Amino acid sequence: MRHGSSVKDSFSVVIPVHNEADILDESVRDLLGRLDRRGGEYEVLLCENGSQDGTREMAAALQRVYSQVRVVSLAEADYGRAMREGIRQAQNDIVVIFDIDYYQVDFLDVCENLLSKSDMVIASKLLSRAGDRRGAFRRIITIGFSLFLRAVFGLRVRETHGIKGFRRKWAADLLEECQFTRDIFDTELVIRAERAGFRICEVPTTVVERRPSRSRIAKRIPRTVADLLRLRWQLAHEAPPKAPTRR
Repeated sequence: MRHGSSVKDSFSVVIPVHNEADILDESVRDLLGRLDRRGGEYEVLLCENGSQDGTREMAAALQRVYSQVRVVSLAEADYGRAMREGIRQAQNDIVVIFDIDYYQVDFLDVCENLLSKSDMVIASKLLSRAGDRRGAFRRIITIGFSLFLRAVFGLRVRETHGIKGFRRKWAADLLEECQFTRDIFDTELVIRAERAGFRICEVPTTVVERRPSRSRIAKRIPRTVADLLRLRWQLAHEAPPKAPTRR
C-alpha cells in the first residue's frame, strides 16, 4: 500500500514480539501513525514467538484492521529466530529492525541517506553524541558487552543489538550463514557482515525506556557468553568469508 511520495525507499519494519499484550496495540497504532505521516511504502512484520498472554490474537486482529501489518508466528519463544524469520519474509527494499518498546521512525530517513554508500546502519547508544537514559546496570552491561566483542572478535563497531537497517538484497547472503538464534542472532549477523567486508555505519541514538526492562539480564549472561565463545570457535574453523555481493 502506497503512502505519500513515490520517491521514498520502501521499508519492511521487523519487530519481534513475545508476551507484549500490554503495549502491543497502542505501540503498533502509534508506529503506524508515525509511518503514515512520514510517507512512503512500508510494511510492519510482527514476529510473534511463543506468546501466552494473547499477543498472538492481538497481532492477528491488527493484521485484519491494517493492510500494512503482517504477522509471523513461531511456536516457541526465540527472539533471534523471530527476527531471522521476519527478515526472510520481508518484501521491501530496506529492512529495519525495531523493538515494540523502542522504535524511531526518523531512523528510516537516516537509512535512506546512508544506505547508498553503506550496507548496514546501526543506531548506537555508545557514540559520543548518543544518549542512554536507561538504568545504570543496563548501561554498564551494554558497555561490557561491547568491550567483550572487541576483545574476542576484534569487532570494530560498538553496537550490535537494537535498531538497525540494511538492504534486503544482500541480507540473504549472510542470513543462511548465521547459526545462532536466541540472544545473539543480530550480534552474529553484524560480526559476519563486518568479517565479510560489508560497510557498516553507526549513528548516535537516544534511548528512553518506555517501561521497566523485563529481561533477566544476569541470568542471560552465562548463556550469551557461552554462545559467543562457540561462535568464536566456529568462525575460527570456517573458510574465509565471502566478499559482499552488491547488485
